[in-house]
Amino acid sequence: MSGLKITLSARTDVGRVRGHNEDAYIALDLARADVHVGNGELVELEVGPQGALVGVSDGMGGSQAGEIASAMVVQSLDQSLRAESHSSPDDILKEAVERANREVHEAGREPGRSGMGATLTAVLVRDTHAHIASVGDSRAYLLREGRLRQMTRDQSYVQVLLDAGLIKEQDAAHSAFSSIILQSMGQKEDVQVALGRLELRRGDRLLICSDGVTGHIPDADLAELLKSRDSVDVITQRIVDLANERGGSDNITAVVADVSGGKLRRVAGPETVTQTFQVISEFASPVKKSGDAAKPAPTEAPETVDPTGWDEDSEAPSSSPPPAPAASPSTTPEGPGTTGLLLGFIALVVVAAGVGYWLFAG
Repeated sequence: MSGLKITLSARTDVGRVRGHNEDAYIALDLARADVHVGNGELVELEVGPQGALVGVSDGMGGSQAGEIASAMVVQSLDQSLRAESHSSPDDILKEAVERANREVHEAGREPGRSGMGATLTAVLVRDTHAHIASVGDSRAYLLREGRLRQMTRDQSYVQVLLDAGLIKEQDAAHSAFSSIILQSMGQKEDVQVALGRLELRRGDRLLICSDGVTGHIPDADLAELLKSRDSVDVITQRIVDLANERGGSDNITAVVADVSGGKLRRVAGPETVTQTFQVISEFASPVKKSGDAAKPAPTEAPETVDPTGWDEDSEAPSSSPPPAPAASPSTTPEGPGTTGLLLGFIALVVVAAGVGYWLFAG
């Protein structure tokens, strides 16, 4: 058995509402310029010392500027990560993301491109690790031993509300604020790259996707799709089809990758995902108090998730949300009560801060 092999498929679709596709993906062997995975194609890669790169970028901006931004992001990553470097994989990936951000920011100064930007979640697989970088709200998931974990944390206003306990998980996708993200590629000259390092295990399956997937398919359904023994190209087609069946309100992009090979260890008994994941750098939300930024530690799919964000065998929570009021808002006919007014005031303050940041940043 070879040292490390990736079997992957990438698929993108315009959806049923948008006029054009502003999503872009990247899936390639960094040692081979001739290997770029086509839309819906099934590819097997023998991963060399430079590694393999998979990622998704979701563009935003008028007059097709979002399409330009996402394309620039993935092209810049390709160029940066193919260059020779003696830095660590974490530093290489972080620097490549920062460079792509600067290029999009500069391009956004051109006429017709003002305000353009893009999300990015990219995974660099090198040696026995997956180095995961994220900006915005595209996501990376891990399916290991039949259990799904979200490996990134949305840099969004809705995530702030979830962390504060002001909305419930099942309401997040339908929130009026679901489209507000707190940073994107190109929004400012500098960007905070959330970065984590995952020690891979034989049989791991990775999913990287845009919010056109997660906006329609909850984690429990994603877990069932990813548990299939079918090939990854069939799975990406099912993901796109299901998102379209449920409305297709956004562009839909999914990359699914299986890792295998003798270089990788098997899952060892009671080992948890948290024990194989390390936070390298994190996004500090501008609408939280200093020190309250939530770490992008993995969380489980809804069928097994602990709402506090704890891994089942860890000793500490994976995030430190601000304390919520001890009591729920009153539902008596006389009115919301003191606690309800307090919650409403907190929500209003956070809304104002989040929207103000989004309107005036960059």
